[in-house]
Amino acid sequence: MMFTWTRSLLGRNVALLIALVMVSQISVVVVFMLFVQKPRIADAATMMASQILTIDHLLERVPESQRLAYAAWINGQTEVPEGTSLTVRTSLLSPIRALESRWFVQELLHRLPRDMKVRFQFAPQHRLWAQVHIAKERYWVSLSELSGVPAGDYAGMSAAIGLSLALSGFATFAAYLLHRRINRPLKHLVLAAQRVGDGRRPTPVPVEGPTEIATVAQAFNRMTQRLAENESARAMMLAGISHDIRTPLTKLRLAIVMPENPGTGLRSAERFIDDIDAIVQQFIDFARGSGHEERVTSDLNELSRQLVADFAGLGHTFEMSLTTLPKVRFRRVEMLRLLMNLMQNAVVYGRVGLAVCSGHDDDFVWVAVQDRGPGVAQELLPVLTQPFRRGPRVQERAGGAGLGLAIAKDIASHHGGSIQLASRVGGGFEVRVKLPLN
Repeated sequence: MMFTWTRSLLGRNVALLIALVMVSQISVVVVFMLFVQKPRIADAATMMASQILTIDHLLERVPESQRLAYAAWINGQTEVPEGTSLTVRTSLLSPIRALESRWFVQELLHRLPRDMKVRFQFAPQHRLWAQVHIAKERYWVSLSELSGVPAGDYAGMSAAIGLSLALSGFATFAAYLLHRRINRPLKHLVLAAQRVGDGRRPTPVPVEGPTEIATVAQAFNRMTQRLAENESARAMMLAGISHDIRTPLTKLRLAIVMPENPGTGLRSAERFIDDIDAIVQQFIDFARGSGHEERVTSDLNELSRQLVADFAGLGHTFEMSLTTLPKVRFRRVEMLRLLMNLMQNAVVYGRVGLAVCSGHDDDFVWVAVQDRGPGVAQELLPVLTQPFRRGPRVQERAGGAGLGLAIAKDIASHHGGSIQLASRVGGGFEVRVKLPLN
């Protein structure tokens, strides 16, 4: 459990923050000791060495007959005083105290004659002993009352360290709360991704948290929505295959089994086979979606003229009203499929008044396919681009699965454009394809 926590983003960030705080505090202590405390200790050692040398100089001139009196007056002793090891730890700050005392002794000995010794005694009370001469005899003298001796009173430093630790704890707690707010939307994303992996449809992920995570959540929601739409389209396509092919297959079977006239039956069978082929081709086109064809920079009018010529060869005449267009980037084969679908719909369902127009504005170029057929009711226009949706007047007119406009919409959207459906004034139908200039 502990290793799992340390592998999480929250655990690693909290651990990193704690490490940074600790390194910062240690750095502050090191800087304080080296650049503040150590110079102060050197100054104190200089002052103490001056005082010891002055005392030694004065006491050395004392008459030998008054040696004991002076020795008793300053509590001098000939025995070596008991010292306390500087490595003994009596509190959390003992290493710092030992380090400062060692620095003080080193600085003091550096300023005293080689034959003069000093000794620290921390217990039973804090004392500094120095060896001086009284009438040319060596005595150990306690200098605990002299200023400058490190007294070991670290109440202020303890309070500072306590406050620093408290602030570090507060900063860590605040970081924990902050990362919890970051982790919450990430956990939602993880759970939603697991549902997708299990084949289930997740609920939309809440768009919350920092901008980057909110952007990821939005992208994930769009992705799951797209997957749901694709799954729905796939289910509809499978259902549509059996539904739309069954009718021409039944007619084909009847034409083969009960031919009233061999020639007529053969022509009917060929027509039904063409219907089945058109339906299957539409399903293939719809399932193919957007391919990996490279985009080219070209003129949409060129495609329009090519298709108008092709349909003219089949006996279907389209009038052209083409405006000079700026060149745009598009996938040539896909755009041919799009315009061919629209023109084929116009031929099959509109039949009369066929026309192709083009134009442009500041942001888009457009190509419109028009007819003067029966048109479509206004309330049906928004749903005609959905798969398998057809107008009520064309349900039985010709073969097809109702995927032509859905395919056109899909291709246009992959180019950053759109298609617009409209009923024409005076009757008829228009589909306009718009592509962005940039």
